[in-house]
Amino acid sequence: MKSFAILLGAAVSLLSAAALADDPYDQIPPEAEKANSQKFWEKRDTAPNEAFVQPNTAAASVKTDAEKLGDKIEAKKDEIKDDMDRKDLYKADPDQKRLGISLEAGGGVGGFLDNRLKDVASAQGQWVARMVFGTRAHLGGEAAYIGSASTVNTLGVEPGATITANGAEGAIRFNVLTGMWQPYAIGGLGWTHYSLGYAQITTSDVQANGDVMTFPIGTGMAWRYNGIVLDSRLSFHPSTSSGLIRNTNLSTWDLQAHAGFEF
Repeated sequence: MKSFAILLGAAVSLLSAAALADDPYDQIPPEAEKANSQKFWEKRDTAPNEAFVQPNTAAASVKTDAEKLGDKIEAKKDEIKDDMDRKDLYKADPDQKRLGISLEAGGGVGGFLDNRLKDVASAQGQWVARMVFGTRAHLGGEAAYIGSASTVNTLGVEPGATITANGAEGAIRFNVLTGMWQPYAIGGLGWTHYSLGYAQITTSDVQANGDVMTFPIGTGMAWRYNGIVLDSRLSFHPSTSSGLIRNTNLSTWDLQAHAGFEF
């Protein structure tokens, strides 16, 4: 009886397996399977999901604010460049938008270089008016009026006579720096007229008037800030010969200080 039950179970299992193997729905031809696959991909929604492509308005806003800040910084830089207040130690006007002109006036002390004149003439008191071109460039120019006076005591001239000088000069100026502190050197050409005025002259060795050509050379330092100019220099003025006082040379030296305005 037990063996019969086992055989019956095995038969049922074989019949079930055969029925499943013969199921027509499980036997799909390869061509039909391929067609069904193509239909699936054709019907698939290829439109992007809007939830994932929404523009990041916050990030765009942040970027815009950053650009605005950058524009303000650039505008401020341009404003600083245009401010000619001489705060830049080396170069006040990097773009050289302005030539730079200064008007200065001042005075100083000086004297003759010839030992024969130094023994009979006092030190000179000087007064100066000067215009400088190209204060914001390395290469510029100057035009100046220079006056001076000194007393002289020598044979043939009444005691205490005064030698006055009035002249003009032009020079090329080289500015080592073009900022707030400006060391420079000059070299040029000038003319000076000397006069003993109404002093009584009793010898032919002395003349009442004399003219000389001068060749000014010198070096100085200028300080410029907010349009204000302070300047000091040491210069020498080699000159041609003159018969004002026979057998003497009227070459001079001077130490000057000026103040003025730049625009």
